[in-house]
Amino acid sequence: MHHPPGLLCFLDQAAPFTFAHRAHMNNHILARWKDVNVDEIKPLAIRNWLVDLHDGEDYVWETCSKIAGIMSLILSFVDHDEI
Repeated sequence: MHHPPGLLCFLDQAAPFTFAHRAHMNNHILARWKDVNVDEIKPLAIRNWLVDLHDGEDYVWETCSKIAGIMSLILSFVDHDEI
């Protein structure tokens, strides 16, 4: 399975992540973004995807907010480490 640069590095160093975080990573984030390079992920695309999760797949906003928080951690990590 191909992952964008940075996502695997983040996952390798994300030991403190809970089971729920890892489930969101596998079930939502990697399912959507696994074939997209990190530098191509744009805020509007993330926003639209989260709205689709809420409206199209009936996830509550609390779940979407948790997923957004994980995405923020990933993108901050990637930006900070310039992966």
